[in-house]
Amino acid sequence: MLLLSSVMVCLVVLRAQAMPSPSRPYPNQKIMDSNGNYHLYWLYDHTSITFEIIAKTTGYIGLGWSPKGGMANGDIIISGVYANGTDYFKDCHGLHINAKPVCHETQDVLPIMSQEIAGYTRVKFRRQLDTCKMHDLPVTSGTMRMIWSMGKTDVMDWHGSNRGTRSLKLLGDKQVEVKLPPDVKTFDIVKDNFLVPDTETHYDCEIFRLPKLEDIHHVIKVIPVITHPELVHHIIVYVCDAKINTWANMTYQVNNGSQCLYKNSAMWSHGYCETAMFGWAVGGGNFTFPNNTGVPMGTDREPFYVMLQIHYNNIKRTKNVRDNSGVRIVYTKTKRQHDTGCLVFGKISFERLMVPPRQSKFTVYSYIPRTCTGEFGFGNQTQIRAFAYLLHSHYAGSAIRLRHFRNGRELEYLGDDPTYDFNYQNSITYPQEIVIERGDEFLVECTYNTLDRTHTTLGGLSSQEEMCLTFLYFYPRIPLSKVITATSYSAQSNFYVNNRKDDRTSTTRRDFLASNIRWDKTTSKDPVKEWQQIEKAQENYIALCTASKGLGVVDKWIYNLNPFKIYSEYKPPTLRCNITASANVALPCHLIIMNLATLVLLLAEIV
Repeated sequence: MLLLSSVMVCLVVLRAQAMPSPSRPYPNQKIMDSNGNYHLYWLYDHTSITFEIIAKTTGYIGLGWSPKGGMANGDIIISGVYANGTDYFKDCHGLHINAKPVCHETQDVLPIMSQEIAGYTRVKFRRQLDTCKMHDLPVTSGTMRMIWSMGKTDVMDWHGSNRGTRSLKLLGDKQVEVKLPPDVKTFDIVKDNFLVPDTETHYDCEIFRLPKLEDIHHVIKVIPVITHPELVHHIIVYVCDAKINTWANMTYQVNNGSQCLYKNSAMWSHGYCETAMFGWAVGGGNFTFPNNTGVPMGTDREPFYVMLQIHYNNIKRTKNVRDNSGVRIVYTKTKRQHDTGCLVFGKISFERLMVPPRQSKFTVYSYIPRTCTGEFGFGNQTQIRAFAYLLHSHYAGSAIRLRHFRNGRELEYLGDDPTYDFNYQNSITYPQEIVIERGDEFLVECTYNTLDRTHTTLGGLSSQEEMCLTFLYFYPRIPLSKVITATSYSAQSNFYVNNRKDDRTSTTRRDFLASNIRWDKTTSKDPVKEWQQIEKAQENYIALCTASKGLGVVDKWIYNLNPFKIYSEYKPPTLRCNITASANVALPCHLIIMNLATLVLLLAEIV
């Protein structure tokens, strides 16, 4: 009897401590804290966004967004339930310093529900994407620096350690998990107790043999396995050419990791693994392919091998760290209708990518010509459908855009993040698939902020150096896998000769560019403006197109890039401000009707 009573008590305690469920299914959700005590859910339409928060507190709940991830100048909503059962929703803003927020007399937050359940508080509210009020920040499609907090009481006082910052894309990321078939299996492509070097930057590559299968299977989901998030900067899984499937000596090449992107004659197989299958970077999560497509494997014409590339960013040069990071692939024998491909567009990650110091905004460009996307890249395929993308640069990156052109007319951006955050690089699924036709052209624009740097920033592998890359997931698969461009050697050399500080000759070209350019503006010249013009001019570019032909890969160099014409540019739709009621303002009849309609919708949600 005593044992039964103890069990009943435990069940009651567990039930009391269980986190309540949200009021409805949501397409987007994130756990904001490391302890799992603050859950954020949201959905949106073309004018407003609805949040639901479930937090382990009976005090206040804070949610907001700000320019730099602190309370300063932030847009903040404070909500909760008082001890007497009444709720509160306060529309506030942060000051220029991290101090107690100031709450507004007029509210732009529409309460929907509030509830306290067994030590948890659940609140739900709606806000316009852009209220056009002085202290309100709009919700945009870029990366938002979200801030959150929990109070022990309903008094808006110091939250202590119950606070945090997390970058999220609130709009444009369709976070919907596709239902997996019952026959799925998994296979881990991970490091085996790898000793991370105590150097700041290390790229490690390792060949893995895929499972031996009797017929065609499709990879339909990839799950990152990150054992040291403080060290792993990014992961890319490359598919190796099918022509090495039967080559001798592959036994030595498999599961024998080594430093990659450097000369290593023993690991010749690395040079045959250039087609990206999946990319992950800090801040990213699981990636599920649409239910009609996947990455094929299992036949002789499909790859037997993949290469795992991990960039370790050991800034503190920590010693004796063993890592088991990588990815888990989920695959099925239920054949998908289409094979998935991945296109990599961008700038070469070496010294041809060059950003001046002390700049709040400097943009580099990568033009992707139809010479690559025509018959060479598309083969017999006339169009493909893009379903997701990933944007990638390093610490100095502040904005990335992937532009799309057809016959000189610009279409909707394929990717656009005007507030890029190095610590949040997630694969974004499009709300609707985007059609790309053979011969379409593209332009990658990466913008950098180097106000805190006194030296020239060059492209490179280290996180302190820079990259400018985009990954585009699509189906059906086509030969083209990569187009990388660079400013021509002669254009950069001429610029250096005209703007060098002295005639030193004892160092490398990279050292010349990093430390021997005079960027200061004078009465007669402006080197920053000059280099920006060189960067933007299409005629200064060369391009390398990589495509699969047969069982191998073919590279095509384009040295005289013919500039593509731009007759019209895409203009993103702008948010229209929404007028809300105020105690001293009489609304026109049609706006009163609109607000009544909104009230009816809110009541329906509450019920």
